[in-house]
Amino acid sequence: MAPNPEARPRIFPNNRWKPPKRLGNNWKWPATTYYHDGQTTIVGTLPRTAQRYKQYSVYHDHAYIWAVDLDASLEKVGDGRDDSADRVEADVERQVGEVDNHDWATLTFHELSRYRSYAGLHLESQHLHLRNETQIWPEQILPDTYRATQSTPVQGYGGLVGELPLLIGLMALALPSNFVQTGLPSCMANPWRVYPVSQLRERQAGSTDGVW
Repeated sequence: MAPNPEARPRIFPNNRWKPPKRLGNNWKWPATTYYHDGQTTIVGTLPRTAQRYKQYSVYHDHAYIWAVDLDASLEKVGDGRDDSADRVEADVERQVGEVDNHDWATLTFHELSRYRSYAGLHLESQHLHLRNETQIWPEQILPDTYRATQSTPVQGYGGLVGELPLLIGLMALALPSNFVQTGLPSCMANPWRVYPVSQLRERQAGSTDGVW
């Protein structure tokens, strides 16, 4: 997924970029469906009887991971207005019964037992609680902003769990865009693996990830 290049970027006073909210301003590339049997992941087709469990759209830009729990290429985000100056006008023009969707939010964490971190949105911590000294994945899937400030040598401490589509999105954004389709299945094994980072993250790179 990528922002519509013809749309005016959402740049706020602190020079922080935020993803588009307007329907049509988030462009999704052709989707790939994977089947995971608990051990391996292969490209497959979605069964007609499959029911969607959860969906996330995820962007990375500079130091931030932005996410929302819907497909931003098919639905508006928040009030659907990309220009904050339109907010008053939007309130006037809003149709009776029109409801805002969830808005973009930055990645956050919640502390679990054994100092593990749960990745989600609107949680209390802005970074991982603890990192195990043997772990290399924090540098591979997270910008510096989100990494733990404390480490431990104790095995089994410092893991990461969370919303599955969000975790898949983090893995996908850590890969070069031209390698996601072939590289992601090898990451989602048992245990999960992280592809070695060979280049800087791409600016304003996005992903939509659903679990059925």
